[in-house]
Amino acid sequence: MPADLLNQGLLYPLQSNILETEIQTAARVAKLVFDAGLARVKRPADMVAFILQGVCVRGVGAKAGRPAGIPGSRAFFGQFTEAGC
Repeated sequence: MPADLLNQGLLYPLQSNILETEIQTAARVAKLVFDAGLARVKRPADMVAFILQGVCVRGVGAKAGRPAGIPGSRAFFGQFTEAGC
């Protein structure tokens, strides 16, 4: 949660940023799993990119909006449609 939103009294991320927030949270959790030695795969160099490999966004077409803060998100999310997940 960004500090500016916390300063405004918000307890949850904005709905418009929820996917980005979920991906960042998943990357942090994955890091903890790898740090604890519980992962069954080789540790990736880029944890966010690793999480993005498993993301399926239903109903997101090539012209739909993407979370701005996720590296490579425009190219990544453009691959998915209802039938593509």
